[in-house]
Amino acid sequence: MRFIEVYRPFVGTETKFLDSVPEGSQDIAENYWLSLDSKCLSFLIILIAITVLGCVSYFTAYNEQPGRHYRITHWLFFYIGTIVIVLLGTAGLGYLLCPPTINGAGGLIWDIALGNFIYSILVFGILSVLWCLFFPTNAYRIINRVKY
Repeated sequence: MRFIEVYRPFVGTETKFLDSVPEGSQDIAENYWLSLDSKCLSFLIILIAITVLGCVSYFTAYNEQPGRHYRITHWLFFYIGTIVIVLLGTAGLGYLLCPPTINGAGGLIWDIALGNFIYSILVFGILSVLWCLFFPTNAYRIINRVKY
C-alpha cells in the first residue's frame, strides 16, 4: 500500500498534482511526490503518537491534580491543543523531511497536515469514549453525555 492513499481525500491524485506544475518541472514534481509518499509513514506516526499522548495525558496525570475533575473545559483544552499540535507538528515535519522544491509542493504538505488534523479530531474523540468505557478515571466522562 502506498501511504499517501491515506491522505488521498486531502492531497488529490498524483496526476492532478503533476498537471498543476509547469511543463519543464514534471520530473522534479514526480520525484517530489514520490519523496513525500515515502515519508507518509512518519506523518502517520506523528498523528498517532501526539494524539495518544495528549489523550492519555488528560485522562491520567493531568486529572490526578486536585480540582481538575469533571470539567469539560479541561477536556476541550487538551482536545484543541492536541489537534493543533498535530497540525503544526505534521507541517513542520513535512517541511523538514521534504522541503518544497517546486511551486505547489508546500500546499501538499499543508494538505497532509490538514488530513492529520482531521484524523486527530476523530482519534482523540474515539480514544476519549473508549477510555471512559473501559478505564477508571476521575476526568470528565464524555460517554456519560452521549445519549443512546
